[in-house]
Amino acid sequence: MTIHEDWTALSTDESLSRCWGTDARNSSQFINKRRSHGRSNFCDSPGRSSRIPSHMPNAYLSPVVINELSLEVSNQYIELYDGGIGNFELNGLLIVLYNSRTMRAYTDPVSLTGYKTDPSGYLLVKHKDLASDSEVSFKEISIIDLNAIALFQEHSNTIVRGSIVTSENLVDVVVYGNMVVNRQRDLTDVLLPGSSPLSMDQILVAPNSYSRCRGWAPMQLSSFLLTDQSPGDGIVLVVYERGIVFPSFFTSLDNYATNEAGLLTIGHENGTNIDRVIDRMNDLDDATSISRCLCCEKRNSASFGTGPPSPGAINSQCRAADGSVITESLQYHQTLLRINEVYTTFAGNGLYIELYDEGYSGVRMDDLMLSLYSSEHK
Repeated sequence: MTIHEDWTALSTDESLSRCWGTDARNSSQFINKRRSHGRSNFCDSPGRSSRIPSHMPNAYLSPVVINELSLEVSNQYIELYDGGIGNFELNGLLIVLYNSRTMRAYTDPVSLTGYKTDPSGYLLVKHKDLASDSEVSFKEISIIDLNAIALFQEHSNTIVRGSIVTSENLVDVVVYGNMVVNRQRDLTDVLLPGSSPLSMDQILVAPNSYSRCRGWAPMQLSSFLLTDQSPGDGIVLVVYERGIVFPSFFTSLDNYATNEAGLLTIGHENGTNIDRVIDRMNDLDDATSISRCLCCEKRNSASFGTGPPSPGAINSQCRAADGSVITESLQYHQTLLRINEVYTTFAGNGLYIELYDEGYSGVRMDDLMLSLYSSEHK
């Protein structure tokens, strides 16, 4: 791990803390924060500051995406998500609502300055009739013709009601509704060239919402699917069947949480160690389950194989696609270890390096070595 530090920004009470993700050998996930050895890192309120080194990655400025969108007239809301950072300050972000008939903002933009995501990383922006005085809100979302909900990194006086549609400083956007015919230009041409808007055909039939289910990349309409509403949470389990484009089953995980080992089990009512019961059967035989053999890359089917069912426990005896059998081992646990916090001072009278095992606890450090390098002694 190499971090080029702006030493003018470092005080004696600060350390380099892991705040964005658990990827190994990724220094962009660290930032200066209050020392917190032996406790959860103080990653709240990153915000912008003159003390922040100028070389921070662009992802630091706007990790927020539109995560869920409800267009139901009686329960309209927009859910934002910061990727799990939590308590992230949203200063400088604007929500702008566009309509393709005028190609302009049809209401006053919603300024998010002064607000921040909750500890889990979410912010729920509600219709004014549903929001309290302390909550951020909007007047109404249009469901006629083609519309867009856009998230900008802008000053609040830059875009106003009636401003023409633009993609400059665009952070994320969702275009939805019915295509406007006989127009040479529409919202998708400006905001998402080459994309097709989300359809309104099914959204008003039941209390559903468009939820981000297929990745965290901004400005990707293909990431959204029609699911149960889950305001303020946003985690939905979606099941697909072979040859079917649309999901055959989905269920919201609102109000559920992982256990002390970091696991949550969702299964049929006849199963064991089940946290969430669903009316769904496993097509495999009773002695086999699809298990993750290799930890912990997301959206990688090659990481999975088959093995004995182990609900509520770490997988073992997992047979991978190449035929190898992977068993829980010391080496497996050690792959979860990450450098979590680093503290040092000029005077040399203070130094510690904190490691984290993803919360499993009790991981032995046998055969591991911590090495310190200096550019002065290559």
